[in-house]
Amino acid sequence: MSGRQRLKNKGGVMLQNANTDKRKILVVDDDENVRLLVKVLLSRRGYEVETAPGGMAGLAALSLSTPDLVLLDISMPDMDGLSFLEKRAQAGHERDIPVIVLSGRNSDADVAAAMNLGASNYVAKPFQQDRLLDHIARFLPQPTAPMPSHAVH
Repeated sequence: MSGRQRLKNKGGVMLQNANTDKRKILVVDDDENVRLLVKVLLSRRGYEVETAPGGMAGLAALSLSTPDLVLLDISMPDMDGLSFLEKRAQAGHERDIPVIVLSGRNSDADVAAAMNLGASNYVAKPFQQDRLLDHIARFLPQPTAPMPSHAVH
């Protein structure tokens, strides 16, 4: 069976289940514009992208679907990114999923705190698209688009 199935919107999390070999990235950020920008950027590169509008919704997404990588903001109202990292560390297999922090909080203390709590990398906002893609590629190779099939006569 091929195609996509839309799962329930649970806690603000829109999940899609695809029967493809796409690499799945979960974007957790309270800024809708950032979520949309990153989703468009990554979707155009062949990644499957799920979004969550905050830390609580991000944790719910981890329990419903297993992404290959998480992009995580630090400053969010319901649960900040550092609390997300702490709770993720207490979880089962989710703690092995790489997390790249994508945040406007870029002090040495913020970076150190995130890395000490298990972040795999830290990218400052505003970010350059190519730089973000390079950081993601360190953990996930860019998916290859399927080749169109042509009938040979």
